[in-house]
Amino acid sequence: MLTVLKLGGSLLAPERAGAAGNWDALAAAVARRAAAGEALCLVHGGGGALTAFLAARQIPTRFHQGLRVTDAATLEAAVMVLAGAVNKHLTAALNRALPAAGAAARAVGLCGLDGACIAAAVADPALGHVGRVTGGDPRLLRALLAAGFLPVLASLAAGPDGPLNVNADSFAAAVAAQLGAARLSFVTDVPGVLDADGRVAPALDMATLAAWSANGQVHGGMLPKLAACRHALEQGVARVEVIGAAALLAGPAPAGTQITLGSPA
Repeated sequence: MLTVLKLGGSLLAPERAGAAGNWDALAAAVARRAAAGEALCLVHGGGGALTAFLAARQIPTRFHQGLRVTDAATLEAAVMVLAGAVNKHLTAALNRALPAAGAAARAVGLCGLDGACIAAAVADPALGHVGRVTGGDPRLLRALLAAGFLPVLASLAAGPDGPLNVNADSFAAAVAAQLGAARLSFVTDVPGVLDADGRVAPALDMATLAAWSANGQVHGGMLPKLAACRHALEQGVARVEVIGAAALLAGPAPAGTQITLGSPA
């Protein structure tokens, strides 16, 4: 059974990438799961790194309903940062950690343009070069998994006229659905979805989350994440969860919030 792990961009921000940062720790946790025989595919963000890259070049960053507005300059930066620096450094960290953990798998860094594995159309002209996933060709990812590789995907998709920047949560849900994954884990810098008292809710259904969105309790970047959860569940992914990085590091059965379409059992 396949698990798709989506690593949030906040976990891969530049300040966390040092020798003592948690990139290596995250890679080691993933490697331990691979060594235990779990089939894995990784999807990563990189919003923090991209924002820092843009700021250094005095290119403004704007968001609308949790999505980054992506003009031509921002798209060019996204290709360099997400499919370039973040993807390759993460892949390198995994390829150090996997043999150290005794895993046979090796990581391969790519994005949705490779093999046109994830295709997208422009989501909203007001957002610029931002994509809405429309499909893709799963053959490359399936071949890599069948050969024992661990795909590491940056969330850029093949658009009709070139790359499109896709929200990494939506991208991960599309990958999980396309590959028939049994499990989709969103790994974040918070321990799960928090209730009004700031406590982690162990299980939530989409109706409750919709109500929380309507009253403002859930907002910003969590909105596309919850839409991605719904998409994955509706496409047959059996288990969808939001967990913290600390839980991923702790072991194979992390705590967090399990998301369900209907009322949790």
